[in-house]
Amino acid sequence: SSSSSIRKAALSSEAGLVSLLRSLGEDQVGGAAADRLRAEIERLEQEAALVDYEDMEEEEEEHLETQGHSTKKSWEDDYVLKQAFSAIVPAFDPRPGRTNVPQIQDFEVPPPGSEEEHSLRKPPSIPSSHPEVKLALSIKYGEHELAMDEGSRSIFYYVQKLSEKADQSKVLKKLWEQTFSLVYRDSNSTTSEGFHKWSLEYVIKHIGTPKLPKSDFIIYLQKMAKVSWLKKWKLHGPLKAVKKNRNCQHLVSAYRDYCCRPHGRVCVSEEPPVEVEGQLAQLWDLLSLLKTLHSYSNEGGSFDVSLEEFCSKKLVNKLIQQIHDPLVLASGSTPEWCHFLSASFPLLFPFEVREVFFACTAFGASRSIMWLQKRRDELMERIRGSSGHRKDDQHEVHIGRLKQDRVRLPRCQDMLSWAQAVLNAHAEKKSVLEVEFVDEEGTGLGPSLEFYALVAAELQQRALGMWLCDDWLGEEPDQSPEVDLGQGARPPGHYVQRKEGLFPAPWPQDSPELRSVCKLFELLGMFVAKCIQDGRRVDLPLAPAFFKLMCTAAFYG
Repeated sequence: SSSSSIRKAALSSEAGLVSLLRSLGEDQVGGAAADRLRAEIERLEQEAALVDYEDMEEEEEEHLETQGHSTKKSWEDDYVLKQAFSAIVPAFDPRPGRTNVPQIQDFEVPPPGSEEEHSLRKPPSIPSSHPEVKLALSIKYGEHELAMDEGSRSIFYYVQKLSEKADQSKVLKKLWEQTFSLVYRDSNSTTSEGFHKWSLEYVIKHIGTPKLPKSDFIIYLQKMAKVSWLKKWKLHGPLKAVKKNRNCQHLVSAYRDYCCRPHGRVCVSEEPPVEVEGQLAQLWDLLSLLKTLHSYSNEGGSFDVSLEEFCSKKLVNKLIQQIHDPLVLASGSTPEWCHFLSASFPLLFPFEVREVFFACTAFGASRSIMWLQKRRDELMERIRGSSGHRKDDQHEVHIGRLKQDRVRLPRCQDMLSWAQAVLNAHAEKKSVLEVEFVDEEGTGLGPSLEFYALVAAELQQRALGMWLCDDWLGEEPDQSPEVDLGQGARPPGHYVQRKEGLFPAPWPQDSPELRSVCKLFELLGMFVAKCIQDGRRVDLPLAPAFFKLMCTAAFYG
């Protein structure tokens, strides 16, 4: 178009001038001028990239219009934005002539050690002749704006978060009649609430230079961050004193922590998640006292109080109310207090309620929807059973089916390497992992359970160096019996067998084998997480001390 041509001509003339200045050499231009020159070059290259992208869009639209198609469609044309769930396939349609998507689909896993496996661990690189333009998305209502900085969250989740900041009495009563705007802008120039003014890479590169003076940086943090966070990083106080006593490396570390603060993530901590005061501080002190008394009651002794006395019936009812809300579960918009209280103060809820809450919220929106559908089917089955007839409901609606990824593996001695390749490729997926062995007829649940059992046995090998090996103290190895954990009979000492259970072995921090052992524990974490997600039970005798170390925040120090 004419406008883009004019912009291109202007950019070409400016780029020619900048190229001429660049040819003079940065040493002739000067330090500050060279910095301004580099910034101007980056700006021009980004604008050129945007102009090229707009031209490509216009050419594509013109090509489609010449073929009788039109791509221009305004938002007001009853356009519905639908969310796609990767772990859900459409429900089975029994009507004749309907094509149904298979529930079980093949999932290819590259062999261990191949180039394809290494490429899965690296983020895909997008070659481009222009610098990448990073955009930040936010949602806006009136004067309030909130950064949408978690890609896994739904839009409804941010609508609820924004309603908490705005006047709830006006927004929540007519939520579906309000207009919420989605705003995107350059991530390096965002200064709204929830955004960071500079990217971490920009701060690392330019802190302490004329592009980013220390005084401007400290003023920004003192304005945006909480007082408790500033005191933690020793950035609270007069600007002159902070600037003198804090070097650039300290400021970069503080900004890295500021940018990586958890948004909506559950943190089990002995400290309050925010700076509390007034009645909220008194409530926090009361909950901390109850937690301390609960721990004394578990230890026994003279202080013996029934654990049921610590449960709050009102909070339990509120949590069950959130669980029974399909919209909240399907959109992943459960209030943060549900996650925080159930994780930091589990004594307030009985185990059965916490177990149900974990099952319906811990594995993403796809699993939450399937949990709701299963609960509804069970309810309908009880109603039909009580009425004495099993007439099919013509109005019964199924949202979909949980997808099953089928992996074919060879049965070999190096099962642990194959398990690592499978879990690395499938760790972030919410679909069910189903395993079949090559050249074997078995399919379905049986081979999958056998795969989990074999991997659990291989993780208990003594040669891996993961676990304490004091099971032979005071005994002769030759008198120990052979052990079979699924891979056939193994000689004595092949697996770690401790009466107290499996506990991590200590390793020197400078040991060359420490990295490989840490990788094995990372594999163990993915393996246990996949077992919990898919409901697979495995024989993995962890020591109670190790299990308590993973589940109790008090051990983290």
